[in-house]
Order: sequence, then C-alpha cells, then structure tokens
Amino acid sequence: MQKDPIINLTITIIRNPIDLLYENKLFLAAITLIFASIDTLAGLNTSEHVKYSTRNEFIYWIREYFHLGNTIIKPIEWYATRCSILHSYSSQSSLHEQGGVRKIAWFVKSIGDEVIYKEQISSELIMVDLYAFQKSFYSAMDNFFIDVYKNKHDMIELVEKRLKEIYHSYDEKGIEQIGEDIKKMELENK
Repeated sequence: MQKDPIINLTITIIRNPIDLLYENKLFLAAITLIFASIDTLAGLNTSEHVKYSTRNEFIYWIREYFHLGNTIIKPIEWYATRCSILHSYSSQSSLHEQGGVRKIAWFVKSIGDEVIYKEQISSELIMVDLYAFQKSFYSAMDNFFIDVYKNKHDMIELVEKRLKEIYHSYDEKGIEQIGEDIKKMELENK
C-alpha cells in the first residue's frame, strides 16, 4: 500500500498502468488513460468552488503544463482528441465537426519527428508519436506538481485534500491495515 497520495496517483494509478499498456502495445487504452489522467490532474488544480474539471480546466492544464517538442497543436485540438477517444474510440468529435479543429492521429516513431504536420498533404491532420506523447505527459504531470508546491502555496491544501479522495490501490497487507485502522477508530469513537 502506498500511503503518499502523490506517489499513489502518479506512480500506482497513472504511470504503472500506462507503462504496462505501452509495453504490451495497447496504445488506444494507454491514450485513453492519459487523457483521463489529464482530466484528474486538471481537477486537482481547480478553485475550491469547482468540484469537477471541465473543458476549461483541461485546456488550461494543457496550455500550462503539456509541451510536446515544438508543438503546433492547440489546446482545443488536444481537447477534441480527448473527447473523440474517451467518448467514441474514434478520431471524430463534435468539435471536429464544427470546423477549425484539426484531428490528431498517432504513429510509432520511425523517422525522428515527434509531431508531423504537412499542410500540403492535409491541413486537417496532425500526426503525433505515441512515445513522445507519453513522455510529454509524464513531464507535464511532474511540472504540475512542482508548480503547485513551488508557486501555488494557496492551492497546496486543496490539492492535498483532493489527492486523499482519489482511489488507492491496496495489497493484502494494506487491506488488513485498513481493517485494523477502522477498528481502532471505532474504539476511539465509543
């Protein structure tokens, strides 16, 4: 059982499963988990009056923390891709249908580029290397927590409170410890 809430979230809940999915070349599942994780991280950073992250928080988090090389991808394009993957496992979302938002497609690095955009071939498509996406996400997650603890002192307490509300993974020993802790609390409350 990992008691530190940041390690629980960043390692146990996010990085370990993503790494496992990448190792087994289950890329769509990995991308899905990355986008869901961005939602979670964006939600940690919202004001006290906002309980769940929305499109605005996702876009803010991407703009502030997620940098993919010399990326030409707009935060709204990441959000549209997030919607298309989380809602339909496709490359199409309602934002794409409205126009002005390019689609993101994926490739495994073979030519050395992290992002490929060739307007003369298609002005509506950006290609992103899957491994560069993973690496950039991990860097963004690290930068987010560094920023909170270094620059956003007023947010630390709220972020830590929200971290404690996130699901935790427990092994058999951890489950036994939880049972003992519950019994101890019940005795103290009598």
